[in-house]
Amino acid sequence: MPDTPILEVSHIHFRYPYIQILEDVSLRMVPGDFAALIGPNGGGKTTLMKIILGLLTPQSGRVKIHGTPIHKARHLVSYVPQYAAFNQHFPITVLDTVLQGCLGKQANYGWKKWLYPGVYSKQDYTIARQVMRETFTWNLRHQPISQLSGGQLQRVMVARALAGQPRLLLLDEPTANIDQRSEKDIFDLFRELNQRMSILVISHDIGFVSAYVNKVFCLNKTLLDHQPEEVDSHALHQLYGDKILSVHHHSAHCGHH
Repeated sequence: MPDTPILEVSHIHFRYPYIQILEDVSLRMVPGDFAALIGPNGGGKTTLMKIILGLLTPQSGRVKIHGTPIHKARHLVSYVPQYAAFNQHFPITVLDTVLQGCLGKQANYGWKKWLYPGVYSKQDYTIARQVMRETFTWNLRHQPISQLSGGQLQRVMVARALAGQPRLLLLDEPTANIDQRSEKDIFDLFRELNQRMSILVISHDIGFVSAYVNKVFCLNKTLLDHQPEEVDSHALHQLYGDKILSVHHHSAHCGHH
């Protein structure tokens, strides 16, 4: 059904020893949403993404992807971290890196792919070629990842995430280490991808992403408001303090410091 949320986070509480990170956080995204998750450093944004991915278990609350508990729906979600968490000098080509995104698609033989990389199917290669052309990385397919620029590597990471054919794409500050022109190009790509999947992106640059997103979630331990059009100046001061730049896009207000 079209009204079934693609992402439903309900009453999440999470704490590390001696520090509370998230308090009663709930949010909802429907198919077709392109949402930004903003807030100050230490506000819990990356922790919330890890909970959505099933990498952290909250003390209470639940996460559902398209109506299914996350532990049964991980194959519907792909993730692009802020920094590539691997040795970028490892001798692997761009094509082999992107093919890794196919590993979790079919649980019945995904473990075999980890042990025997040669068992990638013809369909896997077809998908890899498609997403690499979409991300303008196909011409780089034979290059070692160690030879890529920051913008090229980020596109390869996006291609790897797309190879999993997700319904929900999570991005943690995907343009943090690239120039402004590459940033616009990548967000233009995200806009196109949004035609077939929902996207949740962590960003500190709300002034920039407001031109692309239709929802803004403001998080600082608690979610101040998950309906962007209802976020007022008082909520912004609670989120960022005194230094706030308000922006307006499609009736959505949020802030940046």
